[in-house]
Amino acid sequence: MHLSINLADARLLLAVLILVSLLALTLGLTVCLSKPENLQSRQYYSQDFDRGAFRELLLMALILLPFILLFVIGN
Repeated sequence: MHLSINLADARLLLAVLILVSLLALTLGLTVCLSKPENLQSRQYYSQDFDRGAFRELLLMALILLPFILLFVIGN
């Protein structure tokens, strides 16, 4: 059986972009949450909480959001 994939299809490329972005976001969140200093039980307002990593993850999610909207509206 021959499977042909049209790489010029914009919807396919957008779907791949969304999947790769979600994978990167998940990997980033996993790495951020697995840091030893974030595994200890602390209050959210603790001075030692790594807010910079969460800020970066939020930025990645905001960058991904327009692509998701384009994909949903495009279908």
